[in-house]
Parts: sequence; structure tokens; C-alpha cells
Amino acid sequence: MDQSAIYIVADFLHTLATIIWIGGMTSNFLLIMPSAKKTLEPAQMGKFMSGLMKRFKWMVYATLLTLLATGVYLDLIADEALETDLMGSLMGVKHGIITVLVFLSLYSFEIFAPKVGKIAAQGPSPKLFSMQKKQMMIAMAAFVLALVVVFISVWR
Repeated sequence: MDQSAIYIVADFLHTLATIIWIGGMTSNFLLIMPSAKKTLEPAQMGKFMSGLMKRFKWMVYATLLTLLATGVYLDLIADEALETDLMGSLMGVKHGIITVLVFLSLYSFEIFAPKVGKIAAQGPSPKLFSMQKKQMMIAMAAFVLALVVVFISVWR
């Protein structure tokens, strides 16, 4: 396979992984969480979100690995993106935000969601309500940061 074909495949996979990852965040933040909050009791919502996070986890990790692998390849090939000081700075900001998003994902899936699930299993409580508010704030922060990454990505 020649370099241009490899580049096209890498760019396609990178774009697809971006769509899946950010689409999942968007669906979660704008559709799933508000609907669950309106229709479910807090304990049921906690259990639902815990189960949902378990199902989403494999997809998020697969897209993150795909983004990392294809992003490194595309950065190595596309040095022209770093030709200006502004673009180099923007790419640095983008990679910093992506690092924050990766850590937010790991925290959400591996630490926070299991805690919410355990507290939800005990029934409604002020602690559960507080954690669900934090869960929404984490989702909102991730959503906004993802939009910033997309904006930086298309700025050329």
C-alpha cells in the first residue's frame, strides 16, 4: 500500500473515531442524561447510568486508542500543520485538551461511575443527588472541551 493510501485510511479512521467519541459524548450529555433525570428516580438513574457507562466503556477506549494511533501517524506525516507558530501553539493546546479528556474519561468510567452505581443501589440520598450533579458537570465539561478540540481541528 502506498503512502497516500495509508494516509487516507488513517485520516478516515481518525475522523470516524472522532465522530463516534464526540457523538457518544453529545448523546450522553444532551439526550441520555437529561431524559434519565426527567423520567427516572435518582436511584434508578444511578443504576441506569452505571449500566450505560459499562456498555459505553469499550467504545470509548477503542476510539481513544484509534485516535492516539492515527493521530500520532497523521502528526508525523503532516508536518505542514506545524509550520506556523499559531498552528503549532493550537496543536499544543489541542493535545493538552485531549489529554484532559482522556483523564476525564478514565476517571468517569473507572472511578466515578462505579461509585455512583454503588450509592444508587442504596436508594435515594443527598449524596447520590450530589454525585449525579457532579456527573452532569463532568459530562458538560467534557462536551465543551470536545467542541473546542473540533474547532481547533478544523481551523487551518
